Amino acid sequence: MTERVQFKLMIPSDLKEALESAAHENRRSLSAEIIHRLSATVEADTAEKKEVATAPLTNLDDAAESLSSINAKYEALLSDAQAIHQAYTATMKKLLKDDKKS
Repeated sequence: MTERVQFKLMIPSDLKEALESAAHENRRSLSAEIIHRLSATVEADTAEKKEVATAPLTNLDDAAESLSSINAKYEALLSDAQAIHQAYTATMKKLLKDDKKS
């Protein structure tokens, strides 16, 4: 197992809250959620670099196909980010509503 290190990280509070919400939904600690997401991103980047390195582009059709693949991955990540934001917004609205009732 890789040695774990601790370091301080500054992130926007709304991102932290969205990650906490996602961690709760996925039944993970905040730390485990962040590690899971970062690991997936690094693995995807590594796989994509290997794919590009082992299959050089030979014409514009290959380039267009590669860009299309990259765009699809970007769209998927954007969709995930939007889902996190929606979950965060819904959670905050519920918390504010519950707070007003108290």
